[in-house]
Amino acid sequence: MMGRLRRGVSLLVILVAASLSGRAAGDELRGVALVIGAADYEQLGDLTNTLNDARAMDEMLGDLGFDVTRVLDRDGDRLRREIEDFIADAEGADVALVYYAGHAVEAAGQNYLVPIDADISTPQLAGQSLVAVSDLLDELARTVPVTIMLLDACRSEAFPDGAAIQLPGSDAAIPLAATGLGEMRGPAPVAQVNVAPDSLGMVIGFASAPGQPALDGEPGGNSPYAAALLKHFAAGGYAFGDLMTMVTEEVYLKTGARQVPWMNSSLRRVLSFGAPIESDGDEALIRDGRRQLLLSIATMPAAVRQQVQNAADEAAVPMDALYGLLDALGEETPADPGELDQLLRKQTETVRALIDERQTLSSTDAEIVRLASLAQQAFDEGALAVSIGFWENAKARYASLSTSLDATEDLLKARRLEGGDLLARTARTYGISGDFAAAAENFRLAYAEVERWDDELAVAYKEAEGDALYELGVQAGDKAGLRGAVAAYQAALGLVQPDNPHWPRLQRNIGNGYAQLAERDADDASITAAIGAYELALGAIDREAAPAEWAMTMTRLAASLSIRAERDGDAAGLLAAIDGYQAALERLSPESHIFEWGMAQNNLGNTLRIVGDQQSDPASLLTAADAFRAALSVADATTRPYDWALIQNNLGGTLLLLGTRTGDRQAFVDAAATLRAALELMPRERMPLMWAQTQGNLGSTLTQLGNLEPGTALFMEAELAFRGALEEFSPERSLIDWVTATINLGNVQAQLGMRGGDDGKLAAAVQSYRTAAAAISPEQAPLQWALAQNNLGSTLNLVGERSGDPAVFGEALTALQRSLDIRTRDRLPHDWAMVRSNMGNVLSNIGSRETGTETLLSAVAAYRDAASEQTRERMPAQWADLQIKIGNVLYEIGWREGSGVERYREALEAYDAATGVYTADTNPLLWASIANSAGWTLAQAGYRAGDRATMAQGRSAIAAAWDIVRGNGITDQDGYFSERLAMIDEVLAAAQPAP
Repeated sequence: MMGRLRRGVSLLVILVAASLSGRAAGDELRGVALVIGAADYEQLGDLTNTLNDARAMDEMLGDLGFDVTRVLDRDGDRLRREIEDFIADAEGADVALVYYAGHAVEAAGQNYLVPIDADISTPQLAGQSLVAVSDLLDELARTVPVTIMLLDACRSEAFPDGAAIQLPGSDAAIPLAATGLGEMRGPAPVAQVNVAPDSLGMVIGFASAPGQPALDGEPGGNSPYAAALLKHFAAGGYAFGDLMTMVTEEVYLKTGARQVPWMNSSLRRVLSFGAPIESDGDEALIRDGRRQLLLSIATMPAAVRQQVQNAADEAAVPMDALYGLLDALGEETPADPGELDQLLRKQTETVRALIDERQTLSSTDAEIVRLASLAQQAFDEGALAVSIGFWENAKARYASLSTSLDATEDLLKARRLEGGDLLARTARTYGISGDFAAAAENFRLAYAEVERWDDELAVAYKEAEGDALYELGVQAGDKAGLRGAVAAYQAALGLVQPDNPHWPRLQRNIGNGYAQLAERDADDASITAAIGAYELALGAIDREAAPAEWAMTMTRLAASLSIRAERDGDAAGLLAAIDGYQAALERLSPESHIFEWGMAQNNLGNTLRIVGDQQSDPASLLTAADAFRAALSVADATTRPYDWALIQNNLGGTLLLLGTRTGDRQAFVDAAATLRAALELMPRERMPLMWAQTQGNLGSTLTQLGNLEPGTALFMEAELAFRGALEEFSPERSLIDWVTATINLGNVQAQLGMRGGDDGKLAAAVQSYRTAAAAISPEQAPLQWALAQNNLGSTLNLVGERSGDPAVFGEALTALQRSLDIRTRDRLPHDWAMVRSNMGNVLSNIGSRETGTETLLSAVAAYRDAASEQTRERMPAQWADLQIKIGNVLYEIGWREGSGVERYREALEAYDAATGVYTADTNPLLWASIANSAGWTLAQAGYRAGDRATMAQGRSAIAAAWDIVRGNGITDQDGYFSERLAMIDEVLAAAQPAP
């Protein structure tokens, strides 16, 4: 039946800076509403809640002052008549609102209401049955200044799959959309007499996004959309746009993001309703807190919302409290997605604990029970500040009662346990709001209440105090918080026996605290303590009975083993870490433990990368790349952009090392592409440290590519990347990262100085290395300190080449020897070889400025040491470069010795070995350079031995080199080659070569 309910009109529509019909803001205006509900369909599936929704909306709109026409379960003809009557009655109204709950469909971009007698037997009959939404809106646009259409439809698929309709007057059947309504815009309202154009407008609200289904809700209740409208539409003091935003976010939260309403508005002024005064008091605090949260959620970035949704989905907890946490944190919300993800994951555990405590607080005081119930309601609504206020009131009530506690033992125990429960619930709410210091303090107080009365609760509260202090340490970088967390966990551990199920978890938590301290301080004692705690925890877990817990503990142990082994250059420790990751992965599956499996693969890749770097082993680097790719297979770039970008960064860094070890240019190209892709998902303002790390890796990659190409453009781009990274890194914020970036900046400065002939850049590089080395000690960060000393020595050698100052070469050797004290052959064979190669360069320069051969022979020995580790099989390019240097120095020694050809023969062997790597086909110009040196050495050997054939062989080699050079378009070397050949020809023309 239809009800025409004429209530007293108290509707107020305010259009800021304008008025309807020329009236002043505050005048009473007329609003009409048509509420349609359809449930009892003849040929389609019935709907459960649509009539409930329509009746409730009718009542609410009436309370708001609308003249409401309610239409329930109408056939097509009667529905059309009711609509016509409503449009006629709307004449002279200021606002018309239509709410529809029932089946609706979309075809060819148009939306249609489905009456209860819709005939779907043929496309023609189906088309005749439907009521076009656009027709209704067109008529209202001609009749009233402002139209609001709310479509709470598409709760199920109205028509069978593949159904089509044929509209009246059309010969073609139109397929229906499978799900949901289509996006639509309303017609422009027609100009009204005495109504300013700016006061016209139309709003179309959909229960779900275009093309998506809407939910019907629990049987006997309301749909999520209707429930949200009923909850917020009548709110006074809010603009209409804010009301609809609240409705949208309410549905989003209540459905766990499965349904998100959508709205199209052409309102030109702010619209608001003069609503009935809502109830005040405690419930009003909760209601207002909820509404402010909803408006806050609407302003949060999509990436942050996705992280909240992921965390809530994985832990199967509501999103409300997590959003309440972010709202409470405000500007203190972690900008780095990794830190935010860690925070959200930890807080889901607290939310779960609070959900599990849903039973009414055990108290003999009715006021405490009432306040606790209100606190829980506020928590459920995400109004965390309001929830905390109620808990504080309950605490105050308890404090007032505790002063008059009866001395009897039973009552005293009950009161103490009640106080502990109250304090713990307060603490958890503080924790969810991000105030970890207050959470820790309340858990400490809760522990003090129960420690004499309940051992189990005492352990739980002391562990929870440790958890809060741990989060304080991680999120705020508070080392005192981390130390306090370790102390709290140790105190809790002292309350349980090793067979207690809490024992291994407490040991693991102690390990986590120490591991975080070690990461911040590069502290050997902390990392050793972390390893010890993890090992104890692991020994207490049955790997067969609790495989996932065992695997996650093993992953943490392996990570700490890897950190210590990398610092110490301990190859066996790295292998032990790899074994640990692999053992953990055997008990984790990518289907059941997506996050843990992916992070274990990522951490395995990191350790394999360290092995490949320290052992100069390309095979380990390739295996590391495979591990990172496996991790990427479960890290979706859309839903987990932080994880994806982090793993991409690690993969890019590994490809960079692979290129460095193999000389493969394509590896550098792939590394650069991988790192740039990672940066696309790393907004600097939200991920400053990860962005800086990736910039650093990109800078190193560009430096390596610059070494392979002419010019300085890539070096200059690399320098910008390093400087950008150093804007985010600082010695206080991330010491090791800052040192590494400073060293890398020195590297590219040295390359710019060498290639551009810029002494200023070389001096800047020297200063960068000295700055980095001065910031750390060899005990604190041995690898970084040794790297800075090595690069300092190498660059001082370049400075010495330009200045000819023997003292500079002496400084270079001193720096390299310092590096060698850390980079020993047994611990770091590749790095040892690098230092020995650089020593060879310095000794060669010193020897070239002397008259004897002793220093030059030391240079050859240094180069040969380096080549014994940088072998042709493992590092062909570096090995070939060393052979060229050996050949050059041996030639100089042979020339200085003045007799014999043995040194020349050794030099020729080295040159010949180099051309086995740098062939005329693969690297013609470098091959030509080697051939030229070898040819001149042959000519000198032949001249000294009186062997014309050897001299002629040398001439042929030089001529072949010249041909290659000219063939590559280089002509400025013609004079040089011509002069060399002329000198040999002059000797060959003589009857007998000089002895």
